[in-house]
Amino acid sequence: MPITRTTGEAVPANSSAGVIEPAADRPTRRKSVRLLLKAVVLAASPAAATLLLGIPGVLMAQDKVFRHASGLEFTYPAGWEVRAEGERVFVSPADLVKDAAGQPLEVCWLAGENAEGIGSVRDPRVAAYLESQLRQWQPKIQRLPGVRTLRTGLGEAAVLAYQVPEAGLKMEAYAVLHDGSAVVMLHAAREDLLAKRQPEMSRLFSSLAQEQAPAAAAEAGIVGAWRRSQYIRTSPGTGGVISSTTYFIFEFAADGSFRFVERDRISGNTADLSVILGRDSGAQVRGGRWRADNGMLLLQWADGTVERLPFSVSASTLRLALSGGKRWVFDRVPVR
Repeated sequence: MPITRTTGEAVPANSSAGVIEPAADRPTRRKSVRLLLKAVVLAASPAAATLLLGIPGVLMAQDKVFRHASGLEFTYPAGWEVRAEGERVFVSPADLVKDAAGQPLEVCWLAGENAEGIGSVRDPRVAAYLESQLRQWQPKIQRLPGVRTLRTGLGEAAVLAYQVPEAGLKMEAYAVLHDGSAVVMLHAAREDLLAKRQPEMSRLFSSLAQEQAPAAAAEAGIVGAWRRSQYIRTSPGTGGVISSTTYFIFEFAADGSFRFVERDRISGNTADLSVILGRDSGAQVRGGRWRADNGMLLLQWADGTVERLPFSVSASTLRLALSGGKRWVFDRVPVR
């Protein structure tokens, strides 16, 4: 979520695991979905992909961050399970739905592949490659019209949708290009489950970013706490004065995480009614990941929103250039 107040997104060939029996041979549609999802898990190709994501760490109380030695990371909800198996990183929601046999009715994994010189996810070869790989696994798969796009910390991502009507299965393939590689995420589920989970999966993929090296963060001079206050004083016209002060505090950590704290305090009185006002909104805290490079501060908020703000910093002052030509100035808060 932005800091300003506004109102206002490889399956190997020759895999027989995804072949589904004719309808007459399977008792329920749910069973076919389970078999298809099992095929997705079995279809991981060690030779075709390179693992990009790795060890988990805590970002905020409601989110965690999953990191890899290569420097890529993403955030995911607390309570979810993220595990590396072979050439894939599997993501399991806390409320994962299973069938009577204990098999999951949805599956999600991420992996990395060579981009082979492709420079944009809008290149038709990206969609063609994803579809060709999925079709080798499930010949009856159908591509749905349209391409959804997402902003991520690595750049623009494309999300392509597919379905297997006979099995009641839907899939979304996410892809983003970064440093000569492609990061791909596949989310496959029973149709109703995919629709329910889509916002969380999109948010997870949007959070993909390059981890900020602690040394570089320290060199940027941003590490530490910064505060800005905004004061408003009004007169109701019947006597008395009402004042409001809003405090904004950024806390940037050397590990690349940050917190943004906002707090309102209102005080005053109205002479005609002899009413004395005094209110404190309490601290509203949000956070995410940050990095700075070439005068640009990148904020990857925990909800998946990405902001890129021109900045300048000195020993005592941090200046941020916001949209619309606005500039916010923060003063460094001494560390106690």
